[in-house]
Amino acid sequence: HSEADQSDTIVLADFANTTGDPVFDGTLRQGLAVQLEQSPFLSLISEQRIGQVLQLMGQATDARLTPEVAREVCERTGSAAVLDGSIASLGSQYVLGLRAKDCRTGRVLAEEQVQAARKEDVLSALGKSRANSEPGSANRSSRSRSTILHWRLRRPRHSKR
Repeated sequence: HSEADQSDTIVLADFANTTGDPVFDGTLRQGLAVQLEQSPFLSLISEQRIGQVLQLMGQATDARLTPEVAREVCERTGSAAVLDGSIASLGSQYVLGLRAKDCRTGRVLAEEQVQAARKEDVLSALGKSRANSEPGSANRSSRSRSTILHWRLRRPRHSKR
């Protein structure tokens, strides 16, 4: 692998689910992985590779990918960033958070939130961000999330802000 191949590779952590609803355990990470695999900008570390690295770390191959564990996997695989997510309930609605962090420095590269009105809308809310980046869809209610993540991961900023 050349450096260019690794620079856009990300490790997807498990979602932190504080809703108390086990239906979201695992399904959000899978849903986001499917969407990110469509991206021309990013590539995900394979589940097989994650399992191999977890074994080297002395963990079970199916260990939960907390942000900390995912960051170590990211470092060991020479990946660019960790993408972690969270879901919380806010009244009858759901709030989804996404955060991309540089795995070497821990610096937050991008952070976004998406809301979903009902449980049935949660996966599509994650997908809306991708739809918003398509031409002609700029007038939708929420801003493009995936595009922001992709842009910042592809062009890391080294200047101080």
